[in-house]
Amino acid sequence: MEQELEKRFGPGEPVRFFRAPGRVDLMGSHTDYNLGLILAGAVDREIVAAARLRPDGQLNFYSQNLDQEVRTRLPQLRPEPAHGWANYPKGVIHELNKLGFPLTGLDLAVHGTIPVGGNLSSSAALEAVTARAVLDLLKESLAAWETIHLCRRAETDFVGLPCGILDQFTVIMGRPDTALFLDCRSLEYERFPFPADQAALVVINSGVGRELVASEYAGRVAECQKAAEHFRRYRPRVQSLRDVTEADLEAIGPLMPETLFRRARHVVTENRRVREAAAALSRADMAALGRIMEAGFQSSRDDYQISIPELDRLHGIASSLPGVLGTRIAGAGWGGCLISLLQPEVLDNFMKKVVSLYRDKTGRQASAMAVRLGGGPEEIRAEASS
Repeated sequence: MEQELEKRFGPGEPVRFFRAPGRVDLMGSHTDYNLGLILAGAVDREIVAAARLRPDGQLNFYSQNLDQEVRTRLPQLRPEPAHGWANYPKGVIHELNKLGFPLTGLDLAVHGTIPVGGNLSSSAALEAVTARAVLDLLKESLAAWETIHLCRRAETDFVGLPCGILDQFTVIMGRPDTALFLDCRSLEYERFPFPADQAALVVINSGVGRELVASEYAGRVAECQKAAEHFRRYRPRVQSLRDVTEADLEAIGPLMPETLFRRARHVVTENRRVREAAAALSRADMAALGRIMEAGFQSSRDDYQISIPELDRLHGIASSLPGVLGTRIAGAGWGGCLISLLQPEVLDNFMKKVVSLYRDKTGRQASAMAVRLGGGPEEIRAEASS
């Protein structure tokens, strides 16, 4: 990557290397923007960046995966559709500039092992690695929570994609073999050891793109806001669906439009499932965690309606294989990936079978990738990027 950067952008300052992970959400589907609870972890798939400062106000970006180059200048930072993926690091630099950090220019080349569009938050990883690289190159620092909020603003305010705090929090706060439990309202969090010797995690990409995510995601956010407003008429204490209890659902649900009730029921019961999942992890009860993941899939499919026929078919195949403890939708849904929890001894057989059976039944090519919970952003030695 160092040679590629110098070939494209010329000689300059010494190049340094940084990494940031993707993430998986173990439980807590669409709860973050409802100020609810999440259980997630950073993974050992990552974006690596080669970076160096420039003195001339030029910003140069290169994606090795896409073989795509984007050039712009510091005074001209605005989101541009033609810049695609580069809008994410541009957004981070824009937010750092607003805070007064003295960036004079940057060359940034990236390479990732996170499947783009696979619900593993490659965008948050790109934001986090950019923030870490720029701050370290400038010999500056931000507290972890400041960096989390900055990266989220880059995505919501600059790029213009609504999101909760799940992705940025998990990517930046990740630790090896550790799951993170976060209260998105209080921002209190807790770490739970994940016993990798007792259970394996596999991300299965359905091979179906997520073209509907932007429009459908915004629609779910709006529906949840409308549902909260409906509850507020009868329960003034309700500020978001986080404040709705299961007793409220039973009492007020019949008075609501069916769609809004189903959205609310998912969020309320999913928050309960997150607590149950954290409790299962605390006692290393992986069978219980798997059952909770299955219940979460059913709620995501039936009440929140973020599944599609291909994901339903893939879920059925995964759930039928021996040694599988549970499977749920990874990320926002509407395509993309599932995540399965399984006994470690069946890992190799599962990864072969789930792909071949899905291909036989749908004609589509899936891919299966074992992941392990990993650490957050850091600087790495140059040879680690090769």
